[in-house]
Amino acid sequence: MRRRGRGQAMVEFSLVLGIMLTLILGGMDLFRAYQAVTTVASAARQAARQGAADGVSTDDPWGSVSGSCIGTDLVQNANGTGCLTDQALFNTAQRVMGAFGSNLTLKPNVDATTCNSLALGAGAGFVCINPVASGNAKAGNCASVGLNPFAGGEQDRQTEWIQNTYLGCYFVQVTVVYAYVPITPIVRNLIGGGSGFVKLSSTSTVLAEY
Repeated sequence: MRRRGRGQAMVEFSLVLGIMLTLILGGMDLFRAYQAVTTVASAARQAARQGAADGVSTDDPWGSVSGSCIGTDLVQNANGTGCLTDQALFNTAQRVMGAFGSNLTLKPNVDATTCNSLALGAGAGFVCINPVASGNAKAGNCASVGLNPFAGGEQDRQTEWIQNTYLGCYFVQVTVVYAYVPITPIVRNLIGGGSGFVKLSSTSTVLAEY
């Protein structure tokens, strides 16, 4: 009788422990998913801010990327080069993404709609930047200087910086898309569906200040 009671207690303990562990790990996974959501939004915002902000004398906008740029740093601490290039904006987004950013791919000259339609793999992501730093690309409307964003006659970010004729005419748009993979199977099935991941996306569009 005593052995039967012990066996029943062990079974009950195992069931309760399994439920408790599932709830604890599931809660941690949901918290991690929320962290991923806010991180994706912050990455898009910081990269767009860097691409739109006016440079300082020590913050060379074009060339190869090096030093400290103004994406996640204070403007007065900027001392980098190539700080407004597509690669520099991508580096900022990846830096903000932290542990979530190990498998990101840069997609220059890709708008938000197209970026969200790209095929994703679990744990992977895209940083889409529009318009590109150099090359003819569609951008914001600036009819006062004869630019029509739908006619293909726009300049690029680099041209705008150099000429200043297009001051305040351009929008810099950064979209970050990430396939978040929940750790626990129950959360993965609950919010991931058949793909096994949750697609997170955030777009930030800022008017260029230079």
